[in-house]
Amino acid sequence: MSQPHASHELNRRHDPEATSGSDASWAAARPSPEAIPPDLVSLLSHQLLTPLATIAMLAQSLGRQAGSLTEEDVRARADKIRKATLRLAGLIETLMARARMDAGVITVKPVRVDLRALVERICDDQQALHPDHRLAVAVEALPEAVEVDPILLEQVLAIVLSNAGKYTPPGRLIRIVGLRREEVLEIVVEDEGIGIPALDLPRLAQPFFRARNTLHLPGTGLGLNLARHILALHGGTLAVDSAEGQGTRVTIVLPIHDFGGGEGI
Repeated sequence: MSQPHASHELNRRHDPEATSGSDASWAAARPSPEAIPPDLVSLLSHQLLTPLATIAMLAQSLGRQAGSLTEEDVRARADKIRKATLRLAGLIETLMARARMDAGVITVKPVRVDLRALVERICDDQQALHPDHRLAVAVEALPEAVEVDPILLEQVLAIVLSNAGKYTPPGRLIRIVGLRREEVLEIVVEDEGIGIPALDLPRLAQPFFRARNTLHLPGTGLGLNLARHILALHGGTLAVDSAEGQGTRVTIVLPIHDFGGGEGI
């Protein structure tokens, strides 16, 4: 991306709707109830019912037209059912994780992990889900042994990469780079997607908030909020830099040290 991106911290200084001071790094306590939209039930119902309707319609068509469908037709519809099922499962998992977060029962269980292999595997999974995108993965600088909670970190990576795939047109490049800087590790995901409007950037930390140029696409607005909380439990941070129409760069920062996790949010 040739043009410089705006960061959420810079934008928040100019946005009258932005929250103040201590939460600039997204390390604040859980957001206040007024951040939750009044039409939440309608929003979630739509997001959950849409993939269910897709599955039901395709399954019905397979049953009714079984004798006239070619093998290629059956395969194509089965693939659409698979993708709708994965989308539904992802939505449910996000909602369950949010509920655990609100209840303060998410705990970090650090173990020795090959971080490089973990990132490469998640990238492979996302490439399979988004075969029309080009993923360029360069994580050789990441250490093979770090202490993190692999299940929670996998969820963070899946959220960030899934967003990159969702908001990037087919054929565009998504770069995943691993860096080591003194006492921290960075995993940078940079896409060539639709970007984020400057006025919306500071509000991405709010649960259920979605940028105005994404409302026509599926999503709950919970992913980055959840990822931020998980990284905070690891002593890490998440930063978003973006310009509308020019793509987005998300930087995951993790400290390099052993830590005594296990405390809920």
